[in-house]
Amino acid sequence: MNKLLWLVLLWVFITLSSHATTPISSNDLFRNPETFSMKLNPEGSFIMSYGQGKNDNFFELIDPKSQQSFLLLSLPFHDDFRLVEYQWVDNQTVYIALKDRVGFLHLDLSGETPTGKYTAITAKGYLVSALPEQNDKVLFANNIGKSKTEYVLVNVTTKQLEQNTLEDSEILDLTLDGALHYFYDEVNDVFLAFTVKGDKFTYWLLKSHTSEWEAFWAIDKTIDFTPVGLLSENTLAVLTNQDQDLVTLREFDIKTQKLGKVLFKHAMYDLTDADLEPMGGGVKSVNYIDHGIPTTHYFANDEKQQKRNLAYTFDNQQLAVVSTNLDSSKKIVLVLNSDNPGKYYLFDNIANKAQIIKEKSPHLEPYELAKSTTLTIKVENNVNVEAMLTKPASEGNGVLLVYPHGGPIGVRDYATYDPKVQYLTSRGYSVLTVNFRGSVGFGKQFLDSGKAQFGQLIEQDISTVVNAVKKQHNFTNTCSIGSSYGGYSAVMLAIKHPDEYQCVVAMYGVYDLPLLFSASNYEAREVNRKRVIEIVGELDDSLKKVSPFYIAQQLHAPILLIAGDKDEIAYIEHTNRMKYRLKQFDKDFEVIVYKNVAHGHYYWSGDRHQFAYIDDFIKRKLNLSEITKEGSKAALANDAIVIADGYNFDKLLPQDLPKAFDFYRKAAALGESRALFNIGSFYHQGRVVEKDMEQAITWYEKSSTAGYASASYRLGYLYQKGEHVVKDVNIAYKKFILAAEQKKNYALAEIQLTRSICLGEGTTTNVESCFARLFYTDQHDKYIDGLDEDVYDAWQETLSHVVLRNSFTVADKAKLNAYVKLKLELNVFDIYAAEEWVGFHLKPSQRKSPGSYAEEATIIPLDKSIRFGVTLSFDTENILERKYNKRSMIMYKWILPESIKYENELASQIVGLNKDVFINLTLSEDYEHVEGEWTLQVYNLDEKLLYEKTFETVAKASK
Repeated sequence: MNKLLWLVLLWVFITLSSHATTPISSNDLFRNPETFSMKLNPEGSFIMSYGQGKNDNFFELIDPKSQQSFLLLSLPFHDDFRLVEYQWVDNQTVYIALKDRVGFLHLDLSGETPTGKYTAITAKGYLVSALPEQNDKVLFANNIGKSKTEYVLVNVTTKQLEQNTLEDSEILDLTLDGALHYFYDEVNDVFLAFTVKGDKFTYWLLKSHTSEWEAFWAIDKTIDFTPVGLLSENTLAVLTNQDQDLVTLREFDIKTQKLGKVLFKHAMYDLTDADLEPMGGGVKSVNYIDHGIPTTHYFANDEKQQKRNLAYTFDNQQLAVVSTNLDSSKKIVLVLNSDNPGKYYLFDNIANKAQIIKEKSPHLEPYELAKSTTLTIKVENNVNVEAMLTKPASEGNGVLLVYPHGGPIGVRDYATYDPKVQYLTSRGYSVLTVNFRGSVGFGKQFLDSGKAQFGQLIEQDISTVVNAVKKQHNFTNTCSIGSSYGGYSAVMLAIKHPDEYQCVVAMYGVYDLPLLFSASNYEAREVNRKRVIEIVGELDDSLKKVSPFYIAQQLHAPILLIAGDKDEIAYIEHTNRMKYRLKQFDKDFEVIVYKNVAHGHYYWSGDRHQFAYIDDFIKRKLNLSEITKEGSKAALANDAIVIADGYNFDKLLPQDLPKAFDFYRKAAALGESRALFNIGSFYHQGRVVEKDMEQAITWYEKSSTAGYASASYRLGYLYQKGEHVVKDVNIAYKKFILAAEQKKNYALAEIQLTRSICLGEGTTTNVESCFARLFYTDQHDKYIDGLDEDVYDAWQETLSHVVLRNSFTVADKAKLNAYVKLKLELNVFDIYAAEEWVGFHLKPSQRKSPGSYAEEATIIPLDKSIRFGVTLSFDTENILERKYNKRSMIMYKWILPESIKYENELASQIVGLNKDVFINLTLSEDYEHVEGEWTLQVYNLDEKLLYEKTFETVAKASK
């Protein structure tokens, strides 16, 4: 072969088999932003920001002039502290509503550093309006009913609400008899309310300059219906799930009392709130909960001059005004784009200047994100379809992913930042999204033309766009991928165009269209059948022709089906049926069914696993090479370990240890430190592979060298105990020091270092440091009873060793005992032990159940996981008036058989008088299955022997 030709072919091969894209870690893409929202105070002098830190959510005050921020209030990660809303009441007061508590955050600006004090409201009711134009006044619905809910509207100060002293407040003559909730449209000065009678909600409207409430809608209790405000004189915007699964934003005609067009519908989530422009200006924003995060989607602002100013300032970026001060002279603008997760700016309308305040997701700043290109493709005469093509920021892998959106009616794709798209493009894929007919935002005719077009006009639009894109760009392979309707569409595209698609990923999809009419009692109701007919088409044999379940034999591309076992939109039965049919036709398929997951993941960890597995599936099926660019290893290793964890921990997926082990090995090959440790654990425990402690320790050493603190700790623990290695407290001490250095505030490692310092193991005994560390006397924010369970167990074990094995002076021993009594709140010390029971259980459970039993004996048959010991009660010779709150401490030692080269086991326990205590030993390790004597010794705090019992283990006679 010609040498030049060979070099050319080699260059082509390298180009096709590798690419220069640097993958972005899924930990950075699939996570909450640092800043959720920002709001200007009425005069525009300060900004309140709500964000998330490592350990909590928080409110901070931002001073634009000094560009400083001040933490005001932290909220722990707990459902009780979930934020519902917050808003400025005046320039120094913020209303904050959490799930189970409501109150005001008062700012103190008198000192050098602003501070905040949160005070809960004691008055019963809820905030209707913050009335920003009235200083320290709010509109509050006060519950005055004693045995029932009965509200009156009051104009009241925050102090009156906090102290529940509303006698002097201004009562507004606007009460609607029986109203259960009031809404106030501040922009248009309109009140809305609802009443309940029987199973019916009735909605009422009170327009400005009128005194009569007007009933405009009655609806069944089971239907969500929340008025938002006036779009025009006779048209309301409402949030409702009437005739559909999800709560969407729709028009409602007050005169005809009919619902109109859908203004916004999310593909996966119910809308929780919406905000309107002044009457005639349309919708400003909608809210929903995305992965547990209150999320706002903003629409374009209609103020022309402002738009020109902002567009000039932020060229080629998408803009959303998220907050405005009272006189509209200042605005907070969120600037974002497909390659920009969002940056907050303070825009001064008068000076026409913008000042950056904060990035929404600063952790993404080091990465080069991919930018979407918007395309307009003619699909028919006078019909154009919009699409977005997002290619890798640098050279890709030659694969086009066609990604239809869900819905399909009333939903659309946006050219905005999307972590899923960025994940895929950063791994070399090009992603194509299409706003096919039926998508919202292109007019009613465009939307209606997509109805009853499953597998027909919609897929025709997508295919036309795909063909147009392929004429402009070269791709080696094409795969379809989608969720919900997109999952259905992904399968249909591959069925209709078998030569075009080399793989399919279908997530949470519907595959049997007739099943949509009868999947549950809810779907079988007439009103819902009508809704399905409108979107899908009439129930007849024609639906089978466009149902993947019935035409699965026509699918030739390998397919990955992903579903949630709790999905009530695309029921799991769709995936089960498709799986059955694919197996029947011997197709190449894989299935993942996530546990306790509905129509998509609620937690980011699920998305990380899902997309890591998708990437792995596509690479395997298309035989793509791994990314080898400098800096890619960490992200790829993280993908592998995320997949492994999913199969290892039995939370997301049923446990599959062989798969977990394979992916841990893949991550370990890329240098992932925890994967190295987990492989060691598999050898240590004999899971998947034969138990091999030499291999286990080798892997632990690799993990420790790679910087994984738990591996260093595990090695230290093994050397400390002499378990499977020659005991060496010097090596153990060094490993514990290394673990503490590798992981800040590593409590377990610090406790083992405390033991070393107290007992002189690997270092010199230091009594003063021993007591300070053991009882946290130099750490006022730590309490023994506040330690996590595993940390407390380690602390208690260390305490037992220190009490029973120390070489302290008499004075230091007395001081140690005094600390123990004080810190553990002990009040009885001179105790005795009484034996209640001696014997063994065949299973590690005290409950007697079929297949397990307890027997009184001191001769113990060697059996897997057998547990033996004694039940003791403790009392004192002294006469005590009450015993129920008397606490003492015992320490006990198990002296092991001589044949086991292992340290005797020491432990301690707080006991109550006259309460039975079961002290036992479980033979869980293989090396413990030896014949010999096992002696239990029980001591009090003064090391007085209270009880002793010897057991003998004997091999079971063979049958």
